[in-house]
Amino acid sequence: MGRGKRFAPHALPYPRFRRQRRISRPAHAGRAQNRSRSSRGHMVRTDQRRSGSVSERPSRSFSYPRDKPRNSVEQLTVSSDGTVLGSTRTGVIAWKKGKQQTLMVSNGLPCDSVFAHVFDSHDSLWLYAACGLIDITSAELQEWWQNPKAKLLTRTLDTFDGAHPAESFFNGAARTPDGRLWFVNSSVVQMIDPAHMALNGLVPPVRIEKLIADRKSYSTLNYIRLPPLTRDLEIDYTGLSFTVP
Repeated sequence: MGRGKRFAPHALPYPRFRRQRRISRPAHAGRAQNRSRSSRGHMVRTDQRRSGSVSERPSRSFSYPRDKPRNSVEQLTVSSDGTVLGSTRTGVIAWKKGKQQTLMVSNGLPCDSVFAHVFDSHDSLWLYAACGLIDITSAELQEWWQNPKAKLLTRTLDTFDGAHPAESFFNGAARTPDGRLWFVNSSVVQMIDPAHMALNGLVPPVRIEKLIADRKSYSTLNYIRLPPLTRDLEIDYTGLSFTVP
């Protein structure tokens, strides 16, 4: 396996991802079957790209979009209320009280390909996705359940924050009793503690780069006085921040 790029902890705007150790994929390792217990039996993820319920009652199958190559269910979980979530390359497929819907880019996700998922102690959903680690609060998630077309507000930790997401050959996300979240792929194990997120609360200084009024550019180096009845105003600016490279 190739060695992932190291990151400088002082450059991270969020609390540290911690790289624990390298993992070598066993020679006999294949595609694992994910099983999660529920009060009514077992939810089973199969390699036939279909999810079903196995119990004393007749089994049920649920279909989902498979327009991408190798779009199998990477991780399947069942919550205490019977909610089922599955991580796929076309988003997060979900079933709740007989209702099926998919969480994807059209709902505000920065990318569709999701390798794994896990809930934190505050019921926020964390997605281990190709574009990084995506945090969705419980309130945003409930809004999505009410309106499948809702645009959600999400927070993403990407490569600049130290995240190294990739596909895993087993369940790629888990939460330990102390509330820390663990994410793993074929070469890296990373941990983040949602209870100790050191966010940068400083408002960045603003620099005005350009000002355009009624299609006429004005220099920002000197005092600017616009003519009366100016209608169209465009201000180009930059917020300076040195928390990421």
